[in-house]
Amino acid sequence: MTAACALATAFALTLIAFPFLSVDRALAASTCVAQTSGFSFRDGDLSGGVFRSGADGLATVGFQWQVDLNATPGDSFTVRLPDELVSALSTPIDLKNDRGELVATGTWAGKTATFKLSDYAANHGHISGSAYFSVKWDRAVVSPSGGNYDLSFTGCRGSGTLRGEYLAEGAGGAEQADGKTGILDEPNGVRWSIFVETASSDIYAPLSITDEGGIGFVLSCANMRVYNRTPQPGVLNDQEIARERWTCAEDGRGGFTVTFHPLSDGRYVAGGESLMLSFDGTTTPAVKELSSIVNRATITGGPKGESREVEGIIRIPTAGGEGSGHQATFSILKKTEGDAPAASTEYAFEYTCRGGDFVDLDAVTAGSRTRAVTTHSAAVCDIREKDLAEGASVAFTVEGAVSEPIDRGVRIRMNKGVDSVVSIVATNTFPVKPEEPTPSEPEDPTPPKPEEPTPSAPEPQRVLAKTGMSASIIPAIVLASLAGGVFTFTSRRRRD
Repeated sequence: MTAACALATAFALTLIAFPFLSVDRALAASTCVAQTSGFSFRDGDLSGGVFRSGADGLATVGFQWQVDLNATPGDSFTVRLPDELVSALSTPIDLKNDRGELVATGTWAGKTATFKLSDYAANHGHISGSAYFSVKWDRAVVSPSGGNYDLSFTGCRGSGTLRGEYLAEGAGGAEQADGKTGILDEPNGVRWSIFVETASSDIYAPLSITDEGGIGFVLSCANMRVYNRTPQPGVLNDQEIARERWTCAEDGRGGFTVTFHPLSDGRYVAGGESLMLSFDGTTTPAVKELSSIVNRATITGGPKGESREVEGIIRIPTAGGEGSGHQATFSILKKTEGDAPAASTEYAFEYTCRGGDFVDLDAVTAGSRTRAVTTHSAAVCDIREKDLAEGASVAFTVEGAVSEPIDRGVRIRMNKGVDSVVSIVATNTFPVKPEEPTPSEPEDPTPPKPEEPTPSAPEPQRVLAKTGMSASIIPAIVLASLAGGVFTFTSRRRRD
């Protein structure tokens, strides 16, 4: 291939490729179509509006959002967490309206939540709502010695700064106290730990621990483990104790009892031991209605001897929100005036909203209404009649929206921010045909009877009655005149 051919080929390929690139750009969804505002802590480990806790703290952040009028399905907006926090829940965040229709869905990627509009945006305008999600401290970022932080939540348009205080992590000790802690284990698990006070000396009294479970979860012996923590300053050295030293029995109601057995020398707990029970549970559907899980257990015997209750609380991370928009519907009633065609004649319309291609409506006869078209409350729609008959005109009247005439149609602007029903009447006026003359009655083919002639009076005799001259004298006068003429003519010839 010559250099010229290669250049021509490259140029042709470029011409082919670039239109597709343009189309891809045109079809790309917008990634920042909402304003976010009103960031605030709404629940959790709060003190005076400040997120104040240690490593296991939890808080819920809420905000409002409002979508641009020209947003379409697939468009999105984002919210990024401050560096010091992470999301406490990684599941999608569904934003629905009060009828359960999905408006948008949020998904997490690192510390950024992206909310994508659903098909709801195709025929709803002025979409807005609120969202919330739980956060916790990012221990890889905050200082173990604690501190105060300005927590900046950043939307693609709009942000907010809240206050937080991370409490210092306490120095490790050589002993532990009775207690209970727990964490949620996604997607539907819960993990608890019960701590028995460090034995300062050998304990010969029996030891048992009963946990009856609670609302929103059930417990199991399946993954029960018992450890001797033997804590030392700044160090935890968990050592699992022999399985023969204890048994676990479930109560059939979501709880259990762990009973300890004595060592060969009769001791139930050796001096210096710090026992910890670690076990799992499973959440139930009821947990969705809770903001926290509360679990209480009873320790009987052991270092303290008497029975005592320990309590653990797990704040349930949550995420959700709501959204809603408004829409408009319109339909067209067809009327005719003048010399209209037959009643069975159909009339067709087409429309476009938001600048799209024209869409056909089902044809209707005079006196009928088209199907209703649904669009969003910010739409501007052009409606026109197709195949308007020659000599006919069409006029549109609109109720429920602002309108202006266009060629063979009307442009309507929907009411913003409200649901509306628009009624349109399209009236065709046909020219009135001139009246044709009424034909006269045919003449009688029988010819009329001829009239009888009226007899005339006898012609009178030509008599010069008053002069007394008879009619017979007239020829004599004529002859005399002729004779005189001949005489005159003869006399002239002789002179010549």
